[in-house]
Amino acid sequence: MDELNLGKRIRSLRTKKNMSLRDLAKLSNITPSMLSQIENDQATPSIKTLRIIADGLSIPVYCLFRTEQRDDIVVRRDQRPVMGQQSDTDAFYELLVPDNNGQLSFSIIHLPPHAYSTPDGRSHRGEEVAYILSGEAVEVEIDAQTYELYPGDSVRIPAGTFHRYYNPSCKDAEVIFALDIRGGH
Repeated sequence: MDELNLGKRIRSLRTKKNMSLRDLAKLSNITPSMLSQIENDQATPSIKTLRIIADGLSIPVYCLFRTEQRDDIVVRRDQRPVMGQQSDTDAFYELLVPDNNGQLSFSIIHLPPHAYSTPDGRSHRGEEVAYILSGEAVEVEIDAQTYELYPGDSVRIPAGTFHRYYNPSCKDAEVIFALDIRGGH
């Protein structure tokens, strides 16, 4: 995550909002020590932790990944920015674009067996489209209705709807998705 300067980005957003480290830690329900380690790139936060930090800052989580405009237009497979911790139990994301400064965010989510993309549903103002790349099946919950999708299937998630992905199988799954980030959270 060093290439995203995530810790510096969190600190910058926090200070722009005139929040102390302790204030944000309290709002995010994490210890000030842990938040300090994240801001100093000494700890890699999970997606869940990033979401609660973003909530504490009152911003959409993708704003944590906005970076300096890069001149690169190509992202090599081994140079994708990673969001979250790569683990056997938690979902993590890879950016498929150089940064999140454009109109679209394009990412891949890696879902280990029996993992959710988020513990609860999320919504955003922008429309999202997703394509099931691999796995046995992926359940997509959209406003409390569940759709079972298989590799090669795709879905459009309307703006403003609560949604999340779930991998019900014992095999890893991958979902590629694009999100219109112009509308914000």
